[in-house]
Amino acid sequence: MPAGWAGEEPFYSMTAGGTQANHPTMQITRTADGAFSVTLNRRQWDAMLGPCEEAASGLLCREASDVLEDQTAYEMIRNSLNGDSPRRMAGCLSGAVGSSRIGRWVFEWA
Repeated sequence: MPAGWAGEEPFYSMTAGGTQANHPTMQITRTADGAFSVTLNRRQWDAMLGPCEEAASGLLCREASDVLEDQTAYEMIRNSLNGDSPRRMAGCLSGAVGSSRIGRWVFEWA
């Protein structure tokens, strides 16, 4: 998880008919400086909120944002869900400044 972000406990949503989703849903939110969220496998997502794309763990959606830190954090979350290692993810950090934590990995760059 990038620094300053928090994730809810993953859960399996149910339809009104009682069918359980095949993939877990998880909300990941920036906790500092206002809200920005990324959602994995949300049952319903309005396209006006922002784009979605397929990831290894299902459909990953994010709010629209022009903030570089939000875009970088989203890419790190997406890449980690796709199984990319820190070395393979280094390319998305070039030119950025800061530090982030994703799971067991901590990234620091200048």
